[in-house]
Amino acid sequence: MSHSVPLYTDDATEDDLLAVLHQLRECLTSEADQSACAEMAKRWQERTFHLAVLGQFKRGKSTLVNALIGRPILPSAVLPLTAVPTFVRHATPERLILLFSDGRAEETDISALARYVTEKENPNNHRGVQRVEVFVDADFPPPGISLIDTPGIGSVLRHNTAATVNILSYCDAALFVISPDPPLTEVEETFLRTVAGIVPRVIPVMTKADVLPRDELAQLVDYNRRLLIQILEAEDLHLYTVAAARVLEKQHHERDDGFEFLQLKQALLSFLQNEREAMLRHSLARRALAVATQQRDLARVELKALRMDEQTRQEGLQRFLEEAKRLRREQEMAIDVLNADGARLIMTVNRAAPQIAERVRSEAFAMLTKLVSEVTDPREIREGLPSVKSSMGRFIEWAFTRERAQLERTVRERVTEIAREHTNRCAELVRKLVQFAGDLFAFEVASPATSNEFTFRVEDYWPVLPAPVMLGTIPLGVLAPFLPKTWVRRYHSRRIFAAVEEAVRTNTERLRFALAQAVESSLVAIREELLRQYDSLVQRVQKSVEAAREIELSGREARLAREQALQSQICLLEEIAHKLEKWTNNETRR
Repeated sequence: MSHSVPLYTDDATEDDLLAVLHQLRECLTSEADQSACAEMAKRWQERTFHLAVLGQFKRGKSTLVNALIGRPILPSAVLPLTAVPTFVRHATPERLILLFSDGRAEETDISALARYVTEKENPNNHRGVQRVEVFVDADFPPPGISLIDTPGIGSVLRHNTAATVNILSYCDAALFVISPDPPLTEVEETFLRTVAGIVPRVIPVMTKADVLPRDELAQLVDYNRRLLIQILEAEDLHLYTVAAARVLEKQHHERDDGFEFLQLKQALLSFLQNEREAMLRHSLARRALAVATQQRDLARVELKALRMDEQTRQEGLQRFLEEAKRLRREQEMAIDVLNADGARLIMTVNRAAPQIAERVRSEAFAMLTKLVSEVTDPREIREGLPSVKSSMGRFIEWAFTRERAQLERTVRERVTEIAREHTNRCAELVRKLVQFAGDLFAFEVASPATSNEFTFRVEDYWPVLPAPVMLGTIPLGVLAPFLPKTWVRRYHSRRIFAAVEEAVRTNTERLRFALAQAVESSLVAIREELLRQYDSLVQRVQKSVEAAREIELSGREARLAREQALQSQICLLEEIAHKLEKWTNNETRR
């Protein structure tokens, strides 16, 4: 676990950031900037941090969460259990808040938790629970931290997998849980690659460490650690080994606390105490600095324009608008390049679809042929090969979850690359326009920072299993016992083959469509935001110059008062920018 350097200095304490953000908001003239500044202040004031517990079903995630809390708050069992994300927070009194998909919220006793978060009492989430918030009086999680217990991936419960992936974009860090039995699977590897592309910090944990002898555990830990380093593309990492059940059962000595459980908990507390605020502070200070410098430069434009004569001011504004129009045409040409890059990427997705279909079809048919040939039980054959259908259903889900993760990772990387290239290109045009304004109105300018932050989101898509795999083959009724076993086997296997073929076709098309739509909507969002930023800058400079003309028409006293107000505003914004720079000049070391 690494530590970051402080992002403040002796004369700028961490509490100053909230005051600076409030001070900045008072200086802003744009409602959009004021709203953004208020949102930054709220985030800093609350300091809410989301730590998710992720992994395949039945890896011991809920037991680990209970061990961290210090008592068995969350239910655990031998079957896939958690049906909805459960947010655990520190608070008194202890209580349970249920948030439903229809917008309802209910508060109840914490003892009712199992009725809403388990497959046994809430199968297929028929109660429509969107998420559950559990407030506990414990030393973990600390105040301001949401510890999220997520449904497991990789089971036949597709809604559980979907619920887990949907929560990733809200996570600031994650514990990725594996266990010795079975070792790290391909499904987990694929999912972990997806997690690593979304969640800023991933901490691997091996639970159930007490099921193996120490020498075998050491070998498995070394194997999994090396594999995790490859998957996460890390130089090195520590794989914590814990026996969470032992921690809860109190079957350990204080110095033998379930292997590395105490080390893990202490590392988490240290990380949450020492790093999360630094990361958040640095991010907010950078955003606020961009807003402050832009507002300062606009005030400078108005002040310089106010001191010009009418003819010089109007000529300067006309030259600025002409340059803005010229650079806007350059930006539109850059957008043509963006559109072409997007079209090529969508073609890549379209070309990948038949390859995915052929790959999954080949694997599925080979598996299906093998499974059918191994069935010898007459009753199993008469009933339509239910074990084969169940296995093929799980395979279809697993195969398309794997294919989605692999293709989505490739597409995400390329979209991010395209976004970065285009953002940088447009940022250069904005820089030129700002510099041109500075030359016209005779002051030094700081180019506004153009954010490279960008979210690529695929609409929820998970494998579907059409009948008869999902609903069962058509029964032969009373005739089944009198028909030849070979014929009955062939009859049912043909129907399963047809269903698998349909499942491959349907899921391939759904995957292709979902990713193509995601590429298109993401690039449209980038295009619209960059054009909005550019046009907003032009409008603000124009308004500043026109405001100077209106003030001058109001008379000498009004002009002098406005000059004084602008000078005070510029001085205050420079002071604010200076404070913010002290946080942004110290990079977070991770």
